Amino acid sequence: MIRTRQSVTVFSLVAVFACSSATGAEPNDPNTLLTFENSSTVLPGPSFRQIRAMESPWKGTVTYAAGVPYNRSPHFPSHGSGEARSFIAYALQHDLTKEQRHFLETTHGGLEVSHSGGRGGRDYYVLPDFYTPPADPNAPQFLLYAVSLDDARKMAELYLRYARNRFKDKVAPVQNEIKTLSERLADEQQKLPGASQAYEAAKKAFEDLQKQVPYRDDKQALDAAAELDKVLNTAQVDMAGIRARVEVIQSYQREERRGQDITSRLELMFIEEAVALRGAEARKNMAATLRKQADSYIDLKGARDLAELEKNRLTHDIAVLPEMIQNARQKLAVEMEREPKVVNNKVFIHSIR
Repeated sequence: MIRTRQSVTVFSLVAVFACSSATGAEPNDPNTLLTFENSSTVLPGPSFRQIRAMESPWKGTVTYAAGVPYNRSPHFPSHGSGEARSFIAYALQHDLTKEQRHFLETTHGGLEVSHSGGRGGRDYYVLPDFYTPPADPNAPQFLLYAVSLDDARKMAELYLRYARNRFKDKVAPVQNEIKTLSERLADEQQKLPGASQAYEAAKKAFEDLQKQVPYRDDKQALDAAAELDKVLNTAQVDMAGIRARVEVIQSYQREERRGQDITSRLELMFIEEAVALRGAEARKNMAATLRKQADSYIDLKGARDLAELEKNRLTHDIAVLPEMIQNARQKLAVEMEREPKVVNNKVFIHSIR
């Protein structure tokens, strides 16, 4: 039975503790302060009943309970929830008294309701988890038990901090998504005019080249390039042979002892080879020119296609990104409604007798 101290004046002591930790200030409300009000309501001592009957290893006594006004945020660990064990492990990482640590290690704060049976199985304690003020039945308080006043305050701080950490882990990715998508939208809106100009320039350059070459697609240009490579190779081989013959003719022409007939014949051969060399050079030059045109066709068509793809990509992204951002904002709005808060940032400290 819950009993109320009989006194003319309700004793109320308010102590302010900053909600900070080694992990840093909370992201949403870094300056949140919890106030602690000593309640005039005294709660009965919990029985530490176990689910299975066995001798209790907990021999201590809890003397206080922090009553945290409950706002039903799913980020607050609740009695019997999967987060209860994680919260206790989290609390044990912080500065609590030796007695409070032993209480949590032994009983898990009474927050668990399931157990594993069989030999070697563990029993879990069941403690009252809520106190509802008779004067305000719509404002239940979640109870966190402690062996000292200081531990009760710390448990309330850790309870809120743990919930806020879970909230941050849920909200931060969505906030980052909105930021990333918004930056991407602004960046691509800035890039689109330049991409459109690049596409028009590449398109015009390719259309101008199309008027000068016979190719109508990549295959024709690639086939022509392969044939022209053969012509270039053949011309280079022919030129090498012609130059070798010219060197031989010139070596004979330098000899002093030769008849008129030989001299005339050598001059005629030199002229013929010179003509052949000039023809081979002309074939090589023309093949090189046509090969360059084929390369230009392939390169300009590729540049035009890439510029078109980039322009279309930016146009598409700019059209769909606002909807993606709006969906992310709606998702964030839903998460923000689940923000863990303590009503008026006030926690009630109940004595236990």
